[in-house]
Amino acid sequence: MVQKLTGASGAEQTETLAWVSQTISSQTNLRPGNSAAFDATTGAPVLSQRTILRDGNTYTTQYLNFDGFGNAQRVVESSTGFTRTTDPISYTINTSAGTTKPLWVIHQPKDETRSVSGFATSFFINRLIDANANVQQETRFGVTTRFVYDHGNLVSRTNARQKTTTFSNYSRGIPQTEIHPVSSTKIITVSRVVNRPER
Repeated sequence: MVQKLTGASGAEQTETLAWVSQTISSQTNLRPGNSAAFDATTGAPVLSQRTILRDGNTYTTQYLNFDGFGNAQRVVESSTGFTRTTDPISYTINTSAGTTKPLWVIHQPKDETRSVSGFATSFFINRLIDANANVQQETRFGVTTRFVYDHGNLVSRTNARQKTTTFSNYSRGIPQTEIHPVSSTKIITVSRVVNRPER
């Protein structure tokens, strides 16, 4: 996709995407149906810029310094009078074929450093990630949130005030029951039904 219009002829919003090609294999690829045509390398599209035009304002995000898996290690977000740069960004990469459970996790952000126009200091996001690629802890701008999982499903989330929200009764990867603490004596329970298609 290179452009998406929202509203009549983009009256509400116009989103424009720019892409670059990243080589993922140096193996020669013969094109089907024509033995004389071939590609010397194989490439994959990587998003390099996203521009959103809304209410007369332009919001631009640039993705730069790609690693070998197409992860942008530098992101620059800008609009009128505002610029935010995230650099560097590190990622959790797990492609080990020697393990019993190779995960092929290649796009999971781990640590980020952000600088914002008008602020002299930088802001940090740090994540503790386990061997199964679950985020166990995230410290965002000094505020820590902890997570507990069971077989890949989020079981609980504990915020910086030590208030724990629990998730249970999963169906198709969606928790059908959520319990949110409001105070030491009150909770809010959210229940949902996940429809199962008939066979």
